[in-house]
Amino acid sequence: MKNNLKLFIALSLIFCFSLTAFAQKKDDKEIRDAGKRADQAARVFRSIMDKPDKSIPRELLERAEAVAVFPGVLGAAFIVGGSGGEGLISRRTATGWSAPAFFKIGGGSVGFQIGAEKTDVILLIMNDGGLKGLLEDKFEFGGEAGVAAGPIGRKASATTNATLDAGILSYSRTKGAFVGAALKGGVLSPDNNKNRALYGKTSKEILLAESPIPTPDAVADFPQTLNRFSNRRANDGTNSETQRVRTVGTSAEAANPQTESDVYYVVRTPRRSNASEETDAARARDRLAREIRAELLMLSSYGVFDSLEFQILPDNSVVLRGVSTSDKLKSDAEQAVRQIETVVAVRNDIEVLQPLLDDQRLRQELFRAVYSGELARYSNGSLNPIHIVVRNGSVTLKGVVDSEADKNLAAVQANSVNGITGVKNELLVEN
Repeated sequence: MKNNLKLFIALSLIFCFSLTAFAQKKDDKEIRDAGKRADQAARVFRSIMDKPDKSIPRELLERAEAVAVFPGVLGAAFIVGGSGGEGLISRRTATGWSAPAFFKIGGGSVGFQIGAEKTDVILLIMNDGGLKGLLEDKFEFGGEAGVAAGPIGRKASATTNATLDAGILSYSRTKGAFVGAALKGGVLSPDNNKNRALYGKTSKEILLAESPIPTPDAVADFPQTLNRFSNRRANDGTNSETQRVRTVGTSAEAANPQTESDVYYVVRTPRRSNASEETDAARARDRLAREIRAELLMLSSYGVFDSLEFQILPDNSVVLRGVSTSDKLKSDAEQAVRQIETVVAVRNDIEVLQPLLDDQRLRQELFRAVYSGELARYSNGSLNPIHIVVRNGSVTLKGVVDSEADKNLAAVQANSVNGITGVKNELLVEN
């Protein structure tokens, strides 16, 4: 009897260990799949937004409270009501875009082209009501849901009836054509296998959490991509805008007030509260500044080791300043600003840093040092809010942080890297 009991206990333990190992392997697979899906969604969103004339209007994206991307939805499966595709949703939070929750989409129709095998589907959730509707266990598009085809292109109005009446704007891309597409009869449901494997939580718990949930490295590319194209924070009451700093300029400019101009850092900060008291000319200049800033932030070549600034002269010509680690960024920045209708001319004074091996090594070490500890949260906030400029071993920190404590901490962490010759802290503190 004792031997039988021992054998039973041993077999039970083996069975339990086997179940645990099986569950772990299943979770590992879900996490790998989630990472691939997040990377695909990020690529889809970047490829669409990198074409301003045929993309989601920035004004709409700035108003959106959440974004969903379903890359490579299978057309045939979708139409017959099967599990058409998998995707993810990030919500706008006080620190940037949230860790993404995973969903499945199927059923209905999004107007697939005949013969198309796959379609990318993007949803802009314009308000909290639209988001809470999506988070139901089984959400159906159409009817009471308030889903409308979204407008496209840089000149599409952001004040159409669709944005006023619909809680959700929908888009699709098939065979390279990106259009607004009203989903009819589509069904959205949470993919809680992936959600629990990544977070140990449901989609509601992820997206409606009072405090932002840390984003796993496997899926970080998606919210970081959203931050690149829209870094307005939730509940700030307005869209992001450039930080404007009045400068005297050269002595010749100081002698002639008509040539005074503004220098804009390509960073985040709330809109000034006294905008209504400005002149029409000042408001027009600030609108142009916002457009230039948006174009520069959208450049795929613009990264954490670059720092761009620009100056708008009274005749609406633009001077590009700052430093870049590549010739590509310098030329991309000039091309992006030249295509803006109200810009009459561009002078490109961006400095391209020499590709020194020691500097390249220092950049990687500085990134790991600066974006760590308390400052790690900035990696999930606005796009590269702390820029790290390295020139011959000398370091300059640029950008915007939330407090003096963060500003000082960034300098301390940068100074901890061996081999640097000094740190110049030019970080701004958001007011």
